[in-house]
Order: sequence, then C-alpha cells, then structure tokens
Amino acid sequence: MRHYHDLRIEFFYNLLHRVGITVGRVIRDALVDRLAHVPADEESIVPEVGQEFPPRKERRRRLAEAIRLIRLLWTEERVSHQGKFWNLEDVRLMPRVVQKPHPPVWIAAISTEESFVYAAKNGFNLMIVPYAGKPGQLQEFVKMYRRLWAESGHEPGAEQVQVAQFCYLSENRAEAQAGFERICRKYLEVFADAVVSWKGTTSDQYPGYDKMVASILATTPEKIVQQGGAFVGTPEDVVGQLRACIDTFGVIEPSMQINFGGSKDAEAFRTLELFAAKVMPEFRKVS
Repeated sequence: MRHYHDLRIEFFYNLLHRVGITVGRVIRDALVDRLAHVPADEESIVPEVGQEFPPRKERRRRLAEAIRLIRLLWTEERVSHQGKFWNLEDVRLMPRVVQKPHPPVWIAAISTEESFVYAAKNGFNLMIVPYAGKPGQLQEFVKMYRRLWAESGHEPGAEQVQVAQFCYLSENRAEAQAGFERICRKYLEVFADAVVSWKGTTSDQYPGYDKMVASILATTPEKIVQQGGAFVGTPEDVVGQLRACIDTFGVIEPSMQINFGGSKDAEAFRTLELFAAKVMPEFRKVS
C-alpha cells in the first residue's frame, strides 16, 4: 500500500477549457503528486438530463484524442493540433507541470472491460470503486489489468491501482457504525437525487444503464460495507478490512472519503488521526 497526500482540486479542467477543450470531468491534478485523473468508464460519464447519448465509439475516440492532446500540452512548450474533435493553434499551457516527463494518467473504470484493457495497454494507472462494481467481476478485471500491463511491455509491478473507499473510524465500534450509517445515508440520498431522473431511460449505446441506475438507487450503507466499499469500525477493524482489500486487489492506493454526507469536522479529523496513528503503521512493510 502506497501512502500519499490525497489533496486535490479541479483546476486543470478550467485551464484546458480556456484553450477550447471541453471534455467533461477529464482532468484532476493533485497538489502533491501531480496526478491526472481521466474517468474513462462509460457508465461513469453520462450526458446531462435532456442531452442525447453520444455514440459509445465516439466517446472512446474523444477520450483517446483528449488524452493525447493533454499529454502534448504537458510536454511541449507550444502546441498546434488539428484533430477530429478539437483544434488548437500555437497554445501554451500554464502553469507548467513539474513532474517529468509528465504526470501519470489514471483511468477510472467500473464495469466496462474495454476500459481496463485500454488503461493497461497504454500504461495508465487504474482507479476503481468496489461498491459500484459487480462482486467478483471487479476483482477479475483488476487481475486482467495487471496481466495485460505486463504483457504490453510495461514494467511489471509498476502499475498502480487506486481504490476509492469511504472511511469512518472510532475507538468504539458501535459509534463508528452508527456514525457511518448516518452520514452515508445522507450521501446516498443526494446521489439518488442526481440519478433518479434517469430512471427508465434507455439507449442502445449504453445497454444496461437502467440497471446501473436501479442499483445505485438500491444501495444502502450496509451493502457498501458488505461489498468492501468502506473501511468502518475501530482501527483494528479497519486494519483487517484493509488487509482483505489488498488480498482481493493486490497492492493498492486507498483514496478515502472521510468528510461526506454532512459529517462534522471532528468526525473527519478523528478518522484521519486514528488512521494515521493506528492503521498506517501496520502496513509499513507493504508500502
């Protein structure tokens, strides 16, 4: 398990928008590790209500061109580009990236096999959300990703898999479980409000999307914990849950939400402090 500061802001998107690139939630750059996050899984990027579903193949081509263009903007002083979806003329991206040759690209994937294949073959790191995927299927996709990474000529073991998790700790197990359930229910209520308008919507470009919406609406805090999508309990509980996650997916980078659903600052700080003091030391050998 690798540890890093997960402090991120959505500023790269705004920079790229200035030069005429509108690629949705395409770039997230980290202040510390200079990470780029590109959500490539089609189920996680859907049009706003009232918009048409673009053809799935076109979305993949748009993504590929966007990543090529972003990497050019990162590595070249000035960029001119004539593409199928975007055209640039003598553009210089500011501020310049610090990491050389450029920040790593992270592909978010949930349940589309081609997203895992695309990430592996191109040497992109992977971001997954356990509670949003099908039990067992996500584990197999991650295994396939690691295998294809090595088969594609990339250094075996250099791939990174980030796992998005909720996290809530307390020295008292019952307190942790009750606190997580309270704020997670609020989080899910807001999430449901965002997707309920798509209930019953179908498209031949996105088969099964209606089922995914139904699954989101049926999600509960208990299901999230059962599916390994949250680290909840005492520090000792979370150590065991984290070991189980590593057993399932291999070496991971946990990306944990600790302040969500209207949680109090004191709750978030307690989780952070307990995780740093009593959980992280147990994984020094792994890191």
